[in-house]
Amino acid sequence: MLVEEHYLQLRTHFSDEQNGEWIEVKLTKISEILYSTKRNANLLIKKMEDREWIKWSSGRGRGISSKIMFLKEKDILLVELAKSKVLSGDLHNAHSLLNTYDVSNEGGVMFSEWMEQQLGYHQKETSQQPLDILRFPFYRPIPFLDPAFAMRRTEVHIVKQLFDTLVIYNPNTETIEPHLAHHWTSDETNKVWTFYLRKGIRFHHGKTMTSLDVDYTLRRVQNPDTKSPHQWMVNGIKNITCIHDHAIQIELIEPNSLFVNVLISSKLSIVPNDLHEHEDFATLPIGTGPFSIKQNDKSKLLLRVNEHYFKERAHLDQIEIWIWPDETDEHRLKTLNFKYLVAPKNSLQDGKEFVELNRFENEIFYLVFNLHKQAPYQNANFRKAFHHAINRSLIIEELRGFRHKPASGFLPSNKIETYMNDYDLNKAKEELARSGYSGETIHLYIYEMQSNIENAQWIKRAAEKLGVHIEISVFPIEELRKKDVMMQADLIAAGEVFDTNIEIELIGLYRENGSFIGSLIGEKHREEIEDQIAKALRTSNKIQRLQLLNDIENIIRDRNSVIFLYHNRQNAVHHNSLKGVSLNALGWIEYRDLWLEK
Repeated sequence: MLVEEHYLQLRTHFSDEQNGEWIEVKLTKISEILYSTKRNANLLIKKMEDREWIKWSSGRGRGISSKIMFLKEKDILLVELAKSKVLSGDLHNAHSLLNTYDVSNEGGVMFSEWMEQQLGYHQKETSQQPLDILRFPFYRPIPFLDPAFAMRRTEVHIVKQLFDTLVIYNPNTETIEPHLAHHWTSDETNKVWTFYLRKGIRFHHGKTMTSLDVDYTLRRVQNPDTKSPHQWMVNGIKNITCIHDHAIQIELIEPNSLFVNVLISSKLSIVPNDLHEHEDFATLPIGTGPFSIKQNDKSKLLLRVNEHYFKERAHLDQIEIWIWPDETDEHRLKTLNFKYLVAPKNSLQDGKEFVELNRFENEIFYLVFNLHKQAPYQNANFRKAFHHAINRSLIIEELRGFRHKPASGFLPSNKIETYMNDYDLNKAKEELARSGYSGETIHLYIYEMQSNIENAQWIKRAAEKLGVHIEISVFPIEELRKKDVMMQADLIAAGEVFDTNIEIELIGLYRENGSFIGSLIGEKHREEIEDQIAKALRTSNKIQRLQLLNDIENIIRDRNSVIFLYHNRQNAVHHNSLKGVSLNALGWIEYRDLWLEK
């Protein structure tokens, strides 16, 4: 431990005492505070004296206590030490220091203002050429970046920067376009699909991509031993044949007009077939994408441009995501609320401006009942009571944040005004009385996130007005997605964000292993849902497919198996010198398009 931390330990213990005043204390007490021997405590005291942080008067004789006087302001030393940790790349310990030694509001502002200067756009001189670097904070580490297991929006977004898929979806033209595969065909039954791969594409570790890597990727996700939550996407594959290095044929069990849409998903991003040789693949994955990953730990996620990308090289050389858990620590770094702060605020004084982007996204927040349990909500009147007890406009008004519009379905386009405005507490109480509810506790499970906690507490208050007692339990999301944990819940409050591949995203709600809705919806719904999905997969008409999927939504809404709450909006703030900025369907910015106007 550094002498600075020993001083902070000592000063924190005597936090009620003022600088410049003598404090009587025995050396044995000092050694206890510092968790050291008396000899080491003496050495540390001498070092602090040499730095003029303290004055020390050693007691001589029986009954004469030693005395200490603090001279160095704790916050100044604490902030200086936290800064040094940040500059050395150890953001995790910098954050830990500020919390452990309880930085004051003034010290927090001092650190925030300095930290702000470190974020945004920077240029780093190297022996070859300057590197254009963009830094921004994020509230948690991002350790799970294997496409076969990516489920959260942030992980999926980073996967898209590191990997490529056979084909991609163009949201502007609403068409599927070539990507790793430059061409593809299907037979008239939509059971046999052939893909022709581009030549010369290399993974980040230098290996050339071939059809063997595509074969390995699909079989890996399909293999039950892999335990990928996305296994459903490839379960319909009967056989895979590598025709040659740059052509692969995939035979399906049943006709599937959406199979090429499935391959758009980043969860089926192509991985190298020597993946088993890389034990840390989940944290430091290897893809073919526009960026490669150089660091991923509790402090930082660092992406470096892929100089040999098969399409246009990204303009920025490096993206640094600095892990700073300010979402759960609201009195820290109040000035760092934006994902993309690319210039310090004092530049506003020079007449420069910041630009704010907003996107009303395909994100839904909802409640889903666990219909596998024998519980009061098996009665349809109970679920209907819950629906009437939720004032969707009020939850948005009171909790604010990114909550934007009341919801009546998974997508914002599915607007049913009568559903969204169906709050009626009297009617809710009448339905509850018909349900036979007799005061049982309803266990509401959520995953760790400040907005989820706010939602759950609001729902608990609404339920109390109805006369239903709710107990809230909070889990890490990886824990909550485990089936045995989910099955203990009565109710789960969660959110889903839909990428541009809407049809596959909607099917995934019901088929994905780990999906809250698919896992809890109950066997009574299962047969109806699977019948509708099967019809959609056989249908080549997109409008008809969407209608079939919408019919599933109607079923679960009409039975109140899922209570739709609200849709979110996403925003990003950036300096106007940053160009090529747009928010994607996941609410993030595509890094490959960013460039700096200098």
